[in-house]
Parts: sequence; C-alpha cells; structure tokens
Amino acid sequence: MEKSFQEKVQEIREKVIKKNPIYISRNDDGTFQKFTTLAKKKFDNDYGWTLKFLIDNIYPDPLSSDEFNELHDKLDILAEKLIELESKISETEKKPQKARKTLSGKEIGVEKNGN
Repeated sequence: MEKSFQEKVQEIREKVIKKNPIYISRNDDGTFQKFTTLAKKKFDNDYGWTLKFLIDNIYPDPLSSDEFNELHDKLDILAEKLIELESKISETEKKPQKARKTLSGKEIGVEKNGN
C-alpha cells in the first residue's frame, strides 16, 4: 500500500524536526502568540520557516546594517564616558573635604571626631 502525500510530508517533517528542533522561550506571551499564529496561518506550524521568513523580510541583515553599527558606536562612547565618570567619582571620594565657614562662623563639611 502506497503512502498518501500527507503521510509522506508528516514522515519527512518528523525526520527534520528530530534532526534540527527549534525551541522558543524567554519572551512575552503576546510575542509568542503572534509568532505561533503566523506559523500556523502561513507555514503550517513550521517555526523554522516562520523564523526564516521574519529574518529575510523584516530585518534582512542586522549585523551589517548602518543602524546597528551606529548604535554599537554610541554604546562604545557611553561605556567610555561611564568609565571616566566612575574614575572621577572614586577620585572625589578619596580626597578629604575641606572645611567651609559660613557667615555665622559655623564650619560645614567637616566630620566631628567627638573630641
């Protein structure tokens, strides 16, 4: 008895899924719901082809895009500024504060030793 087309497709699908499964986790329910709905309507619940479709059509090549490179450069600049600020803060914390006198003669910015 010859297998029906659907049986052959199911057999091939089972072989492929066992060989290269795709697991999707760590996202919100709304995003996952949209993804599974797209997979069901357009790709017969095939997550691999759905993912390929999204990558090819929505965001073709994120690693070479100008936007990605610009964002990466801005993050580098922010990281350098953060390191510079942290350095300045640590230097400020190391310096002893000088006492200041108000017009009334009261000293401000000096820790009292209790003497």
